[in-house]
Amino acid sequence: MKKRILFICFLGWFVAKGFLVVGANLIPVRTDVAGFPDWQDVNVAGTTYLQLLIAGASTCTPAMDFTAYSSIRLDFKARTYGGVNIDENTITVSVSVDNGLSWEVIGTRVPLSPTFTAMESYDLSSYTGTQVKVRFSVAGQSNSIGAGIDDISITEQSVWLEDFDTGAKGTYAEADVSLPTGSWKLTEAVMSNSTDDKKNGAKSVRLKANGIVAMNFDKTDGAGTVTVDHANYGLLTGASWKLQASYNGGGSWHDLGAEVECGSVLAPAVFELNYPGMIRFRVVQLRGDRMNIDDFTIGKCAHIPVSTSWTGALSREWYRTANWSNGVPGTASSVLIGGVPEFPEIDIPVTVASLDLLPAARLSILSAGSLTVTGDMTLQSSESGTASLVNDGSLTVAGRSRVEQYLSAGNGTDGWWYISSPVSGALSGCILTGASGNKLGYYDEASVDYPQIQSGGQELVPGKGYLASIATTGVYCFDGTFNSGPVVSPPLSRTEAAGAKRGFNLVGNPYPSYLDWNAVTGFGTPHMRTDIRPTIWIRTRNASGTMVFDTFDGEDGTSLGIRGRVNNFIAPLQAFWVKVKEDGALPTLEFNNSMRSHQDQSDAANLLKAPAVARQIVCLELLTATSRDEAILSTNASATDGFDVYDSEKMTAGGEPELFSVVDGKELVINKMYRLEPGKQIQLGFRSLQSGRFELKVTRAVNLGPVDIVLKDKHLSAERWLKEGDSYHFEHDVASGSGRFELEFRASGAISALEKIPADQPKVYRNSNGQLVIETSETLLGSTVQVWSIDGRLLHRQTINEPVTLVDIPGRAGLCIVQLNSSFLKISIHNYNLKL
Repeated sequence: MKKRILFICFLGWFVAKGFLVVGANLIPVRTDVAGFPDWQDVNVAGTTYLQLLIAGASTCTPAMDFTAYSSIRLDFKARTYGGVNIDENTITVSVSVDNGLSWEVIGTRVPLSPTFTAMESYDLSSYTGTQVKVRFSVAGQSNSIGAGIDDISITEQSVWLEDFDTGAKGTYAEADVSLPTGSWKLTEAVMSNSTDDKKNGAKSVRLKANGIVAMNFDKTDGAGTVTVDHANYGLLTGASWKLQASYNGGGSWHDLGAEVECGSVLAPAVFELNYPGMIRFRVVQLRGDRMNIDDFTIGKCAHIPVSTSWTGALSREWYRTANWSNGVPGTASSVLIGGVPEFPEIDIPVTVASLDLLPAARLSILSAGSLTVTGDMTLQSSESGTASLVNDGSLTVAGRSRVEQYLSAGNGTDGWWYISSPVSGALSGCILTGASGNKLGYYDEASVDYPQIQSGGQELVPGKGYLASIATTGVYCFDGTFNSGPVVSPPLSRTEAAGAKRGFNLVGNPYPSYLDWNAVTGFGTPHMRTDIRPTIWIRTRNASGTMVFDTFDGEDGTSLGIRGRVNNFIAPLQAFWVKVKEDGALPTLEFNNSMRSHQDQSDAANLLKAPAVARQIVCLELLTATSRDEAILSTNASATDGFDVYDSEKMTAGGEPELFSVVDGKELVINKMYRLEPGKQIQLGFRSLQSGRFELKVTRAVNLGPVDIVLKDKHLSAERWLKEGDSYHFEHDVASGSGRFELEFRASGAISALEKIPADQPKVYRNSNGQLVIETSETLLGSTVQVWSIDGRLLHRQTINEPVTLVDIPGRAGLCIVQLNSSFLKISIHNYNLKL
């Protein structure tokens, strides 16, 4: 006979192999009629066991406190009494959670003989409270036939056991089998008691190749240590298997541990889980002919943490103990997710008490997953970043849902942040807090105005952009419901009366995650939107703290802000400018979850890469000691050389020096053309409200092939060949105008009317202030420069200490000779004569 369980008052049950099967009894085991004054007996007879015969006969336990236990089991023995009559022998079992005020029938048990037999157990784990009672009753129709009851035991379960001794399945075809623990699905498996089957008791399960034994039900109170006895069938060898768990009702299965190889005798395979949530298991045969499994035991989850933090040490899987600092969280756990290399992905049902994501942390709820937070959930923010959330599954937050955003105060007009709300229901008071001195407004395209919001009670509209003037640095909180799924922006507009700014609208990322702008516009697809331009303009700060505009056109982006080159991924809570193409149009932007993602914008590997096609790109920078601006020339197979939808207009940033190209009278920050080829000339616009020294630099020159870049300085009647990394230095005064430069693309080796000068040669010319400008490479620093008159008089001598040297020669006209070490240059001091 299989390991018989003995009921002993106040002690647990022990199986022959030493596994603790049942923990402490919640009440003493009912073994007799007398001596149990706390029980309520009605019409109960007998002395050594309870006899229930007449109508209304019942026995009821005292009230029990179930709140401290996660798994509770009811066991008892029964026999027929007075004869065999199924109706009158039937024992009805009921449960009350309100001290007997109301009852729920949980089932019936029917003894079949006058010998006491253990009835099938009841799992009482779903009942809770401090006033739980269990009642046994019979119909008592004849007053002479009924049932006898003995050894009533209600215990906390420490180990759950399925021994496969009951139930029947004689063929390998897939079928469900009812067992004491629940329904199991056996595929390519039988329940057998042959002499070749390895077993502990009456039966075991025999599997053949690809066989599966799976629970059709969930163990709702989790699992601690799981043990499965296994062996090769008969004299066979070579069988192996693996244990898998499902955390979503059998929707998906995950391997637990490594492949297990069978031996010749039954041996336990032990798996340490300590998982507190809903779980089910299955055994899957991997190799070999036939094998046996027996005695499937599940220990109680030994540790449910009050609080635990995500470490991501093993993987992104929520249910792995190794990914947590203090164990997998349970329904009463407070959870913290920090900034680690691997962030969690939820693809199972999860319930926690509270959840906080530290700044820059990320959480994904996959389509198969669900997250329930019975308390508060917060996405935190600091100067280093803001946490992000992508929800493709189900999210329920019973408490407060909050997204924080760190905003720093600015100086004067530089204190404006372009923001949007990542939650529905947030109020303007999240920015207009107390006596902070902050301001909040938005842009009205029709009136070309920035109306201010005066009160803290105005609801912020998802998808709309706002401007916040921050006087007090701090973390600002957006409370509401996390935006997820479809979101439609307010209608955009293009009003003719708006003049040069018509069509510009301030919109915002509506999600607490990154938004893919190209997915919104369909850029590069046959479904690309034509009612709005594919360009976005983002107001940001540069390294010196000055407000500037970064621009992205669907392919290329500038890099004026401190976050580096912008791309198609728009940060959470970021507002940005878009432009409607046609007057009178009122388009909307439609956002959905397919456009969302997490991004680590501090990682250069996540920056936008050049497409696989050989697009041509030239990036130009205008530099001073305190500022930087950028203009981009690039190609697209659908673009024209004139102004079209692929071009991006320059948004003026105020008094900073600016660089742009000019096409059809439009100032462009990104000038998109069909091809950069020899003979193409592009007007470069340069604007500065201050005089001084400037540097024009080629930072990128991609896929130009045998084409040279030639910069023409109309002010000096000079040309300069530039390659990637080369710079052109020049002096500028405000009165000189903006049409000074032109860029020409020439076939390599071509010579213009002026002599071609290699970029690494020293250059000498006269600036607008009448000074000689001598440009040298760093390798010539420390050299001596001498300036001679044409009749041999030494006019000037000095050491070269900087790449650019200025020499004053007042009142001179005609030719002079510049000597640099042993090289000589003849130069007219009113023009630009070049080669040493």
